[in-house]
Amino acid sequence: MDSLKKINTYNWIDITEDFKNATEKLKLGELVHDVMFSLYDAMAAIELMDPKMDAGMVGQKNKKNYKFEDMIKENLIKIDSFTTEELIGIIDDTYSCLVTWMNGHSLAQTVFINVFLHNPQLICDKTLKTFCITMLKIVDMISNFISRAAVYEEEDFQPKNYGFDLASNVNISKILPMLKVNEDEIRTEICNESENNSSTNTNHDRRKKMEALLIRIKFTKYFFLCFYAFKKYLYQQNALSLGEFLSQLNENLDLSEDLLVHWLATIDYGIQPNNITTITNPDYPTIIGFEPLINQRLLAPSFPRYTKIKSRKETIQFLRELLQRIRKLLKVQEIEKFIDVLKFFNTYSQQTPSCVVSRSLLQLFYLPQDDHVFGEREFIQIVKESCKRFIKPPILCGKITLDTDTKENVESFFDFCSRFFKKILQIYGHNRASQRGKLEMIFKDVVYIGEQCAVLEQILIYRKFCDHLQVWIMFYKFYFISQYLLTGFELELYSIHEFGYIYFELDHIWDYISLIVKRALENYMEHELFLNSTNNSTTVNSKNSRKKNKSKIIRNRFNIHEIFITYYKGMNQMAAAMNRLMMAFMIDEKIKPLKQSLNSEEIRYKHRFSPLLQLEGTLQSYLNYSECFDSFVRSKSSTRLLYTEACQLFEQARKHFESLQQNDLTFQDEVQSYIKVAKTNNIVLKLFLSGHNEKMPTVAYFDDDNEEEIKQYTRCLFSELTREQLLHSGAVDETAIETNPELEFLNFQLNNFSLKQIGRDLKAISEEFARSSERNRVLERAQQVDIDHVNYEDFRQFLEELFANGITRERIVVLFFFCSDVVVRAYTNRVANLKRLFNWFLNYILDRVCSWVANHGGWKVVLGTYVPAFSQTVFYWLGSAAIVMFMYKKIFNY
Repeated sequence: MDSLKKINTYNWIDITEDFKNATEKLKLGELVHDVMFSLYDAMAAIELMDPKMDAGMVGQKNKKNYKFEDMIKENLIKIDSFTTEELIGIIDDTYSCLVTWMNGHSLAQTVFINVFLHNPQLICDKTLKTFCITMLKIVDMISNFISRAAVYEEEDFQPKNYGFDLASNVNISKILPMLKVNEDEIRTEICNESENNSSTNTNHDRRKKMEALLIRIKFTKYFFLCFYAFKKYLYQQNALSLGEFLSQLNENLDLSEDLLVHWLATIDYGIQPNNITTITNPDYPTIIGFEPLINQRLLAPSFPRYTKIKSRKETIQFLRELLQRIRKLLKVQEIEKFIDVLKFFNTYSQQTPSCVVSRSLLQLFYLPQDDHVFGEREFIQIVKESCKRFIKPPILCGKITLDTDTKENVESFFDFCSRFFKKILQIYGHNRASQRGKLEMIFKDVVYIGEQCAVLEQILIYRKFCDHLQVWIMFYKFYFISQYLLTGFELELYSIHEFGYIYFELDHIWDYISLIVKRALENYMEHELFLNSTNNSTTVNSKNSRKKNKSKIIRNRFNIHEIFITYYKGMNQMAAAMNRLMMAFMIDEKIKPLKQSLNSEEIRYKHRFSPLLQLEGTLQSYLNYSECFDSFVRSKSSTRLLYTEACQLFEQARKHFESLQQNDLTFQDEVQSYIKVAKTNNIVLKLFLSGHNEKMPTVAYFDDDNEEEIKQYTRCLFSELTREQLLHSGAVDETAIETNPELEFLNFQLNNFSLKQIGRDLKAISEEFARSSERNRVLERAQQVDIDHVNYEDFRQFLEELFANGITRERIVVLFFFCSDVVVRAYTNRVANLKRLFNWFLNYILDRVCSWVANHGGWKVVLGTYVPAFSQTVFYWLGSAAIVMFMYKKIFNY
């Protein structure tokens, strides 16, 4: 025992003072680096102390959270005798939580803040109980669909259910009878109300609310049946046939969409949440049964996402769009050619806003069971059919006897191709930002397929079979490269000074694709003749018979290749036109070159196309691009020639695309958009060449770094933000601002084109910040300022603390908001020195911020590279002890 006591005796030393003395000379955010202090340790320390770890968290204060069972025991919530208004409100807000979950938030912060869903079996009210069980089954089905399709990223979907039971003890086949019984009971109540002779307003309102409740229950039934149809379609045994599935799903989609119209008309019939928003009362549904903090302890220790539940109107709009997207995905079964299926998948994921539910359903609809398309035909057969349509290789036509080794080689090759194309379809199911990164990875597979194709062709040529499979593979290789480059425009990854060489490469790629398709047509005819000659080996192959066969092939199959050739010629001419246009803009300095660049254009060129370098022979070199550009620079009439060529190319592209309108295309909308672009650009360039509006605005990647001009921009931006905040407060309208002499300092106009763009950027940032959880903290600080007794020196010292560790974009945005909030408060309280306050803030911003903005490329660059990470160290300014002491002494009255 004595030895045990010695072991458990600790020699504690108080190091508090030593620690304080050692750290008092450190600046805020500074870290001490030790020999063992790695980059990982540094980042962990920064993350640990960063206020963003608390982003989206809502303080519970002294509020105690109860489980649903405990709430019932303590009589804190009722489980029976709900009014119609309460039932409508609960249903509406539950759907709001559901669609918020579909947008990538966790179940714990969305669906399961409705405590009734924690254990619906305890609910006595039959309507609410049935609804809650149905919603849990819908959540379960959607979660399974998304997990099975596996086309989601972390920001798209949170698969964790935190241990909640999704009504696993209720057989899904019992849901529909429960809903029908509940629907009949509500309908009976409505009939009883109608038969009542009393025609008072109270009875009329009650009947209307009962009808509104019936609308929601019926919608829930049909919405459930939509997903249940998918579930039955995906069964391994006794699955619905394609025809039965389409019939059931279309019927339920029609009924659901019709009910949404009536639902929207009765959107205000349910009880409403409290609209007051403060730090302790965030934007959550706060009606009966909803507790936003009840699952807070279930969340991971890492910082959660800020969750803002969608409004009821936004919910109905989302549900309508979801039903329309589900209806649209069914069109894929009408498509015959596999290349058009790829286009459909690619276009479908392009829809905004992106929807992981519909993207997942498309994957499962096309390949519901293993490798069978629509559960009927093997996917490898679809791939082979695609190859047959393109070059018709004799080995796939069943008219040639192949030995065992050759058959195995052919099957092995197409098996790998089928797995490759399945991977492509899955990539197209991801969100657009994720797709680009995943397309980079498949280029290695393309290289491998090309190598295997070359080996197989050697075998086939040796066996005297003409095939040219490389042509088929090359078509898809260049097709995916063009898709990769185009996503960069869609995601706005390219700077304007890069447009020239991006279009230069696209010009080359699409020209090459059109040549590949021409070669494929020749191969197709060659293989057809080879097969005919094989079948008719006993017949004399005269010149006339060969010509007859050749003309027959052209009549039957030329249209497929002709469509591709015409389409890619049009794309080639569009890219060539844009390339010449960008070159002309750069030569005329309509697009200014980069200033203070740390690298050369050649380095940027190679960096931009680095993922494609593994594909040999696919890209032009930088030397080719540079020589092409220099040749136009040396020409005296270069720019006018370039504008003229671009105009002609747009016209040629338009004609090519218009000729495609005569064909029944699955991508007709895409072609129509290209026609519109080509026609518009052609007209604009013709006007420009005729001398109309020769003073085109300069498009600069960097703003003018003239500090005086930036100060003028700053005055306009701060005035515009203050004006917007004042209008948003409801204290004044547009007319009052324009007519009130006291507010004349807010009437700056954003006339300049660049300034309007900067203003739009600031407005977008303002809207993003307004939705953040830290917006209220800035507002509260502004509310505490003693605006009647403060002087400029007090303000200057206080604001200087914000930039103690340097100026950042985020801190500038916080500064703008804080200053505008104080001005708005001064106007609301009718403070006499309103204009003086505004000028104080403006002068401080001009003196402190403008030079930094000028050194960092101007307002367009500063706001354009803004990241809404307001929870970062900028908010130490709002919470540190030193600043609080300063505010007590200098600014705030307590």
